[in-house]
Amino acid sequence: MLKETRKFNEEYRNAVNGLFDEIKYFNNHIKANTLRIKIDESSEIHSSVNLFEEMVNKFTELLSTPFKASVELIERVEEQYEQAGKFYIESLRERERVWSSLNEHYLQSFRAAHTNFNHRIEDSFIMFTSFSK
Repeated sequence: MLKETRKFNEEYRNAVNGLFDEIKYFNNHIKANTLRIKIDESSEIHSSVNLFEEMVNKFTELLSTPFKASVELIERVEEQYEQAGKFYIESLRERERVWSSLNEHYLQSFRAAHTNFNHRIEDSFIMFTSFSK
């Protein structure tokens, strides 16, 4: 179930990444189209175009930075959750193995004590019957 959830989350993140890539493409397309517009090459217009390009780049960076950080955080949390699940399962297996060996030891001790008790009763019965003859 956890792997299926991670797979769905990965597909969702890829879809959202695709959306951001489309936004970047759109911004680059707008930037390229604005550069094609030929206006008098004055320093004022040139600086305005440069300012516009810088603004588009910063806007793209501002859009993508929090998203990338949140995606990385979600991926780390998922990985840690999966690791914790694996460690928990391994600890359960180890605990079951220890309890199994401990129970086996107690069972062997109980069998030995029970066999010893039976032998004592048999020996006592044999001695009792030998005295009564």
